[in-house]
Amino acid sequence: MKTRRIYVEKKVPYAVKAKELKEDIESYLGIKVEGVRELIRYDVEGISDDVYSTAIKMIFSEPPVDDYYEETFPIADNEKAFSVEALPGQFDQRADSAEQCIGFIDADAKPIVKSR
Repeated sequence: MKTRRIYVEKKVPYAVKAKELKEDIESYLGIKVEGVRELIRYDVEGISDDVYSTAIKMIFSEPPVDDYYEETFPIADNEKAFSVEALPGQFDQRADSAEQCIGFIDADAKPIVKSR
């Protein structure tokens, strides 16, 4: 089974953390920005195609409030992107929760999930 990458982003009306991050950048750093997007990246392996297609809409995203992108996400030429991740050995609660939820869909699955 292959590794799949999923990016999840809140739709604009629900992107509260992105709005807060924009305000922090402007107030603390004094940098004026047009907008900020926050995406959560999941790397998933060890699950079947059927489990994956179910999990993407039930575990990794909430369709009414989230957009999700598989493998890559749209980024404009004038946008910049960077990634933040946990320190090595640091517990990844989001990934652990996703693995446990996948277990409810397929008890035999041995998923490995990493989030960033």
